[in-house]
Amino acid sequence: MRIRGSPAVVALLCVAAGAAAGWSGRAAWTQGPRVTTDVLFTRTTDEIPRRVGLRVHLNRWDPGAETTRHEHSGPVLHYVLEGEVESVRDDGTEVFRAGEVKWERARTPHNVRNVSGRPARVLTLHLDPAR
Repeated sequence: MRIRGSPAVVALLCVAAGAAAGWSGRAAWTQGPRVTTDVLFTRTTDEIPRRVGLRVHLNRWDPGAETTRHEHSGPVLHYVLEGEVESVRDDGTEVFRAGEVKWERARTPHNVRNVSGRPARVLTLHLDPAR
């Protein structure tokens, strides 16, 4: 997977995604159990600000729960850990299920709701312009 940005941002994205997915074990260059990686998402983008304020959120929705319409100042990467969430934007509606990754452009108004009959959890990596 290729992610453009500072090495610190790339490392944090990898660690956060791995921790959220429950990956464990030793690094591939050590003896013993190995860690395997499935590439879930790749993107080449110029949307990530040079100086970034990185926030990692673990969002939880009860069945039927939803956010209000909102937007983010920087791009956001969403990884659905469990359940199904629906994102409603001006350009359409998409449903994302466990194991799927979604890239959201900065300043895109949207509303997200849990459309599954069970709790939904989504790991989000916010890449906001630093102040």
